[in-house]
Amino acid sequence: MLHFFRKIRRDLLANSQFFKYLKYAIGEIVLVVLGILIALQINNWNEERKARDQTKILLEEVALELAKNIIKSEVVIDYRLENDSLFFKMLNKKLTYEDYKSDFFLHVNFPLDHRQVNPIDDNFQKLIRGYSSFSPQLDTIVSRLKDIYGNEKNFVDNYDEDMTDQALELRDKLKREIPSFSDFRNSKTSDELIEYCLNDEYYRNEVADIYFVGTRNHLYWVNIFRLKSLKAYEDICDALSLAKDSSITRNLEDYQQYRGTYELIRPNSDVEKVEISGEDQMKLRYFKNDHLEIELIVHPYSDSYHIIRNQDFSLVGMHQIHFDADKKVVGITLTTKSLDEIDGKRPMFRRVD
Repeated sequence: MLHFFRKIRRDLLANSQFFKYLKYAIGEIVLVVLGILIALQINNWNEERKARDQTKILLEEVALELAKNIIKSEVVIDYRLENDSLFFKMLNKKLTYEDYKSDFFLHVNFPLDHRQVNPIDDNFQKLIRGYSSFSPQLDTIVSRLKDIYGNEKNFVDNYDEDMTDQALELRDKLKREIPSFSDFRNSKTSDELIEYCLNDEYYRNEVADIYFVGTRNHLYWVNIFRLKSLKAYEDICDALSLAKDSSITRNLEDYQQYRGTYELIRPNSDVEKVEISGEDQMKLRYFKNDHLEIELIVHPYSDSYHIIRNQDFSLVGMHQIHFDADKKVVGITLTTKSLDEIDGKRPMFRRVD
């Protein structure tokens, strides 16, 4: 090919056809430039394709990391729900000597124990270092991830640490003030420790603070972290056509029976009513004397619990579902942010339709 072009140039110069030669030379230069530009564009396409492929790989790894963090969050949530009734009884002075004797270690140990989420973010950090923007949908997901790992994770980390500190402080207090604490550590029942847990108001103050920080703060941020992580996880799976882990996702069709109207009549107070409805998104509407007080979004958490929140996540709580012997829903109890009681029990909204 090069020999062919050289022959043309020699023939044009030999026949003194300078202007034709000039046109030919310019045309040859244009062809060379076009060839270079095409090669550069092909190289850019290849680099962009490699960047997209790498970003997809990084996002898949982040999805797996999110799934792990969601599971770690649920360990903390389950622990809080499991012990919520004990805090309710203890702080409302419903625990008795017989309760402690029947399960001494459970009733003494629940304020001393704690769980941490310890969210991991190694894959997210790799994504940020290697992310290549090529889709508005993925840009939105990455923006949400930055919010999750830059804000919610920090709050969860801080309250993880606070819960550890509080548990250690309470243990130190018991070690200093209860001579028979060593019996508890040796799996022996101690009447001295039972009497202390039942009657010492400063101990009750410690437990109240653990409840406040653990349930009202730690659980609050863990729920937010989990909900936002779950949304990001589902969005990544949808964007990349990945199979979702059914153990951490929830299908609203499985919770149809929870929709309905629930009513609570407090002694010498207003009639309170809750309505749960919605197809694509479940919502809870709370009424007092038929006046709408607040509307919340409902996220099914398990067969027995829902997470409820407002639009901006400034209000986040949980409610428990109650069933009859035939597994039909008969009521709901608002838990984890309220120690209210009626006749020694948490108020239950009874189903009326």
